[in-house]
Amino acid sequence: MRVTEEATRRFAEATNDLNDDFVSGRLAPPVYALVPVLPVMVAAKSTVTRVFAVHGEHDIFFHEPLRPGMTLRATARVIGVHQRSAGVATIVLIETSTTSGTLVNRQYFASFAAGGQVEHSVGEDAPAHVPPPGDGPETTVTYPIDPDQTQRFAAAANDWDAYTLDDEIARSMGFPAKIVHGPCTLAFISRALVSNVCGGDATRLKRLAVRFARPLVLSAGQSLTTRIWSVGSSDGIERYGFEATDKEGVVTAKNGWAEVGR
Repeated sequence: MRVTEEATRRFAEATNDLNDDFVSGRLAPPVYALVPVLPVMVAAKSTVTRVFAVHGEHDIFFHEPLRPGMTLRATARVIGVHQRSAGVATIVLIETSTTSGTLVNRQYFASFAAGGQVEHSVGEDAPAHVPPPGDGPETTVTYPIDPDQTQRFAAAANDWDAYTLDDEIARSMGFPAKIVHGPCTLAFISRALVSNVCGGDATRLKRLAVRFARPLVLSAGQSLTTRIWSVGSSDGIERYGFEATDKEGVVTAKNGWAEVGR
C-alpha cells in the first residue's frame, strides 16, 4: 500500500485532528498505522474463527512514523489463542515495513469473542500494558464525537462494519445503537496524547496500547474524555497511563499505556 497525502489528510479530518503535520500532508496520524494492515489483520484472525468478535485490545510499537510517499508491506499471523474469563481472545501480530525491508511498526491485535470457549490456551499472548496508578499531576482532555463521525471514519479507513453505521443493525447485534470504531476511538486518544504529552510532535510517540473496555456508542452529544497520568521515565522514554470515558463517565478504554521519546 502506498501512503498518500490525500489518504493521511482524509484520516486526520475524519478523526477531527487538525495537527499541522497531518493536515499539511507531511506526516500520517499515528493511528493511521491500522489502515494499511486492516485487510491482513482481519484475514489472519479469520483463519482461527469467523465467529463475531470485537476489537478487544491494540498495541502499536512505532519504529518510524508513516509519511506520504512511503510504500508499505504488511504481514500478519496468529500467535496465540487464549481463554479469558468472559470469552476467547485471538492474538494477531502484524508487522509493517517498507518495500526495502525497514520495519516501521509492530502491532498486536486482540480480537475478542464474548462467550467463546477453547479447551486450553495456546501460543503467545500480547505484551502486558497495565499502568500503575499515577503519582503526579494528571491531564484530562474532552473531545466531542460528531453525529457523522463513524461515516466519515469508515470512508477514510475503508472500515465499513455495518454496526458502526446503522442503528437497527447495531441493535440486532446487542448494541444500544451504532458504535464508534475501535481505531477511531484510539485516534481520539492519540490526539489527546500527542497534543498534551508529546508537545504536538507525533514522531515522539513510540508505543500506544489500550484495552477497549466497552463500545463507545454514537449517541446525541457524545464525547470522549481521556485522563492521562505519568508513570515515570527511564532511558530517554517517558511513560504514561491513560483511560477514556464517554459522556456518562462509562469507561470505554482502559489499561492505556503510552511511551514518549524526549
